[in-house]
Amino acid sequence: MTGLAKAYLTSDIKTQALQPFDLSIEQELVADYPEMKATFNLTPVLLRQLEDFSNGAKDLYWYYTEINADILTQEDKDFIVSRFFDTNPKVIARFSRYVELRNSNQDSSLWTNQDFRDLQMLFNLAWTDPKYLAQEPLKSLVSKGRDFTEDDKLVLLNEHSKLIDKVIPTHAELWKTGQIEITAV
Repeated sequence: MTGLAKAYLTSDIKTQALQPFDLSIEQELVADYPEMKATFNLTPVLLRQLEDFSNGAKDLYWYYTEINADILTQEDKDFIVSRFFDTNPKVIARFSRYVELRNSNQDSSLWTNQDFRDLQMLFNLAWTDPKYLAQEPLKSLVSKGRDFTEDDKLVLLNEHSKLIDKVIPTHAELWKTGQIEITAV
């Protein structure tokens, strides 16, 4: 894992910034309903992680997604197969190719580079709120469903970066307008 400047082994960033019923959806819900008042708990650890990610930090899953599937080592492949199915089975079921890969992961030695690239993509799509998946450019990736390219991965990771980058400024704006209160417990 050389070349990784700052990495989190695990991170709440994807669950906090990209998933339903998290910071992103809650902040947008409040923004859509100005009469609604809410309190958000933005812990110092979460704020530091959001800032770190905005400044180029990554978690291991991001790192393993960035690796071109054509040059994955056996160690990389082993990590991806062992960890990129770590999501709710109901979420996996939304993507037929993800189900296909999950069902065949007992013998990933027969997998092609394309299979690994598809898993890299589908894992990250699965960790993205359906609201965002229904919007371009992610909508096109979901519709594509398989045979993803390295360029597709760049699009997806770029969208994830944009979503993460919006969390703090959106909360700050809602706080300034008095729609939300922020605690740091």
